[in-house]
Amino acid sequence: MAQREIVTNITALVAPLVHNANLYLEDVSLKRAGAYTTVRVTVDLESGPGAVDSGQLESLSREISVALDAADPVSGAYTLEVSTPGAERDLTEWRHYSRAVGHLAHIVLTDGGELTARVQSVSDDAIVVTTYVEKNKQRVASGERELTFSEISSARIVVEL
Repeated sequence: MAQREIVTNITALVAPLVHNANLYLEDVSLKRAGAYTTVRVTVDLESGPGAVDSGQLESLSREISVALDAADPVSGAYTLEVSTPGAERDLTEWRHYSRAVGHLAHIVLTDGGELTARVQSVSDDAIVVTTYVEKNKQRVASGERELTFSEISSARIVVEL
């Protein structure tokens, strides 16, 4: 069976389980490296602030493992990884921006400019951010700005330490 078909079958198996856990199925991938195979299932909250907690991941991982064992869509041994997109995720969909409200992001604009800004709100076609400048090695708020999605080339969450 082709890898794409296996991923499609796994997706069909896990999608209802993820939905029943009140989570969003971000991605399913299959990675082969020699004799090792990894099935990676990435989940997230549908929208808004918050995080998937480790208890949710653990419970969902067990359910997915049972379903995969019963259906046996992957020949041979494999490792199952159930995780979230991570703290420094790329923002590529409206849903990602809605999850980023309150977080700092590095944004590359279509005109070539770049800025580090805190996502304040998201509408259907734009985001409002608080921009920052560096002063004396400190990040200082410099104002608010509205950016339409058409002005954004790429964006990524920045982890604050």
